[in-house]
Amino acid sequence: RLHDVVGSNVVTGPIIEQSFEQVCRLLEAHLHCGHAFLLGSRPSAADFALFGQLHPMISLDPETSRRVFAASRSVWFWYHSLKDLSGYSLQEEGVGWFEPDNLPSTLVALFTEVGRLYAPFMQANASAVAAGKKDFSCLLDNGTVLWKQASFKYQAKCLNWLREQYCLLLAADKQAVDRVLANTGCAAMFQQQPSSSKL
Repeated sequence: RLHDVVGSNVVTGPIIEQSFEQVCRLLEAHLHCGHAFLLGSRPSAADFALFGQLHPMISLDPETSRRVFAASRSVWFWYHSLKDLSGYSLQEEGVGWFEPDNLPSTLVALFTEVGRLYAPFMQANASAVAAGKKDFSCLLDNGTVLWKQASFKYQAKCLNWLREQYCLLLAADKQAVDRVLANTGCAAMFQQQPSSSKL
């Protein structure tokens, strides 16, 4: 039953594991370039979101902790460094971020991995939820990867929230986001307007 909730099944299981290992490799490359955090020299909500996904894998299950360590020791230790940032001082809110028009290639590679599998999944899931479908299938990674799972209302809500926040951006900021996400596959998530109906 849990498989139906999280989307892991005989079709998607290997894809999930391969993509996770790829994310570990890409994040490791980012860290090895001297970037302490995802979006600059300071932590952001993106770091803590990834921390939240890594936490049960590393701290709650010895087997998955070993698998994360095998995939990337750097990511395993990075997770532990994020557990306590109480001594990390942030003097100014606007300091420490990457410049949007000069992002490191390692960060763009992470966006591209998101756009390869997760972005098309999010769109297909949202369409299935809007149509009242209990299950759906779609093709990811430019049509090369078949994905099947039960539709998930919460993830449809998440995509809608992202679209709402995108629409609230000032024109200049929206253009900056568009430039950052161009050619990564992520921009497709924002080509539709947010839904006004309750999911």
